Amino acid sequence: MTEQVLPPGFDLPMFVACLLLGNCPMTASKWVTMTGALNSSVMATAATVNYGLKFFPTDSACGVTDGIAVPIAAYNAGPMNSAIAMTTPGGFTPTATALASAGRYLMGLTRPNPRFVLLATDGEPTCGAGGGNTGSDAQAAIAAVTSLAAAGIPVYVIGIATQGMADATLNAMATAGGRPRNANPTYYPVQTATDLTAALSAIGGQIASCTFTVKAPDAPADPGNVAVKANGMTVPKSATDGWQFGPNMTSIEITGTWCAKIQSGAITDIQAIFACKDFVIP
Repeated sequence: MTEQVLPPGFDLPMFVACLLLGNCPMTASKWVTMTGALNSSVMATAATVNYGLKFFPTDSACGVTDGIAVPIAAYNAGPMNSAIAMTTPGGFTPTATALASAGRYLMGLTRPNPRFVLLATDGEPTCGAGGGNTGSDAQAAIAAVTSLAAAGIPVYVIGIATQGMADATLNAMATAGGRPRNANPTYYPVQTATDLTAALSAIGGQIASCTFTVKAPDAPADPGNVAVKANGMTVPKSATDGWQFGPNMTSIEITGTWCAKIQSGAITDIQAIFACKDFVIP
């Protein structure tokens, strides 16, 4: 039997997040304000989140090429700032295609770290199967988020200055991505630079506080014989209110009210106990 003590703030940095930034059809003034706040927020959370950056579209219409503008790495604020400085807003909103591309990049990484997508967009998804700016492509975008979450890559959704536009779609995407806000709307609504800083801070806090890496070589011998305890209490296995394995069993994610208690400081001690088959965990 092995036991891992998993305190918040362990072995950092270890979370990887692809920031998927829609630059369409954002105005130049909105772009400058929001990206300035973005740079500050990335710098502030650099110790706990390894960021990468992908823009969409990658042309003046609906194009999305694979790969990302800034590969995921530790302390990445400088390269991200430079990439943003060389980009201007334009094109349409190929959200579904961009999400699929970001997913392929993240799933191609060999590192065991938990992975996330932070989708920042200011409009309704467009660029459907017919090509071009053909109107709403909401269902494809929701399906793309659902696929990422099913593959173990949760998606946080940030709506930048939408002013009520696309609320239904962004709410559905936030829910499908597995990381909705516990509020209405369920996505993170952003109208100002201060709002964006607060949203990214809240998201960074959730990622860092409630996901814990399983350190090699201590992967569970029997994945069905694992117990997680919080302040000595047994945490139920639950994707919504308890604990679950992250992708490839390389992490343990605390969910629901148990995660909220960690973030509030009510829970300060987390233990994962991995036992061999037929051993009864006390």
